[in-house]
Amino acid sequence: MYNYLSNAAKQRLLLELRNVFDRHPIYKTLEIYNRFPYNERIQEGVILKNSTANRVPLSADNFQGTVYSYTSFAKHSNYPGLSIEWVREDSSHLATWIYREDFSDQFTVPNTIINFNTSMVRANNDLSFADNIKNVEVYVNNNRVIPYTVDGANKIVTLSTVPPINSKVEVSYWVKNLASPGVYQIEIVDGNPGVCDPKTTKFAFMVDPLLEKNEILIEKATGHETSERLNYYPIYSKSLRLKENGSIMTPEVDYIVDEASGIITFLNRPLCNSKIEAFYRVKGISSGPYAIPNLNYAHNTAIPGIVIAFGRGLNIGDKQFVVVHSERELSALEYSGKWDMNFSLDVYAKDSVKVEEIIDLTTSWLHVYRKSQLDSEGIALVDVSFGGESEQVFDDTTGDLYYMGSVDYVFLTEWIMHQPLLLTVEGYTEVSNLITTAEPYIVQKNKYFELIV
Repeated sequence: MYNYLSNAAKQRLLLELRNVFDRHPIYKTLEIYNRFPYNERIQEGVILKNSTANRVPLSADNFQGTVYSYTSFAKHSNYPGLSIEWVREDSSHLATWIYREDFSDQFTVPNTIINFNTSMVRANNDLSFADNIKNVEVYVNNNRVIPYTVDGANKIVTLSTVPPINSKVEVSYWVKNLASPGVYQIEIVDGNPGVCDPKTTKFAFMVDPLLEKNEILIEKATGHETSERLNYYPIYSKSLRLKENGSIMTPEVDYIVDEASGIITFLNRPLCNSKIEAFYRVKGISSGPYAIPNLNYAHNTAIPGIVIAFGRGLNIGDKQFVVVHSERELSALEYSGKWDMNFSLDVYAKDSVKVEEIIDLTTSWLHVYRKSQLDSEGIALVDVSFGGESEQVFDDTTGDLYYMGSVDYVFLTEWIMHQPLLLTVEGYTEVSNLITTAEPYIVQKNKYFELIV
């Protein structure tokens, strides 16, 4: 979900050039520009003049595979949908490591079972329920012990032996930090109300969640049930789906529901020994506004475990939807390839030695000191060529000259784009018009974010 096309690669190169000269005692004030900023020539500086590129195909249509992720996003058909560039998992915050929580109060009597208040998961990047003794760390009187079993779904860890009474028992484990499954509406709002000057306009966004709820309404029916109440209510309009032994029940025929109270009345009583499951949605608590301090800004706290990246298409009133899944689901098609990009730099100075020094510093910095970092980002410097030097008259009266040198760099850059796939969304009024998008994504790659197969 990143690419280094013309603008992104150029801005990355300019950033590297500024980094090398900002720390140099002689050239810290050197001007570095993308093309000429003024009508007149600068007296001393670097100009990124031209860029060209040739496509390096990796396959006939550049298709690489499918992406499975906990999140995806979609446009609303009635809005531009240009504010969010991409969404993805936040690999650093999918789960939280709870360090040595004290459970000593459960061992005032002989006991081998530790009961938790929350479900445990396997690891930061695997939100399946913990089921392996390696998923947790148990300490008895500051000595680490190996548990007998771990049952994250039922919130239980069983010890192999009974600790002495009043022992100090501590456990380290992972808990899920990812936001609850559902659809989160993102609305761009004015972050600086009352200011009409577009140059000082600031943006913010609100989050309005519609959360998915799944529960077992009746584990084993007796055949005499007439009504049941859902755990969460009021429920979102027309979002309830009931299943009896896996088969969809028909509303107004098999049951009716009071959406305000969550009470379900069965018109046809469930079959004896049948299992009734409920799937529905409830409105969550709106939050915000969250500030967007600048364009091309990524936010990772509004929806826990999710990174939302805003681009340059921010528009007050724009709405888009971020979808959070309970498990990794097919979310996008991935296309990728490489570009053979050529960048031409002109160096200007009133001293011929300075021109040569600037070119040497730039080349050594890119070709040696920063090569490994740029390679890891998908920007490989493959060739350098010097275009020669020239001199021109700076002042006809005094005969002062300024000197110019040119150098060309050839980079092999990578690009990856995801075409989001939004699967069926049922029971939404506001969200019924969700549509997929294929906007470009720009960010550095990270192998821990999504699973590509």
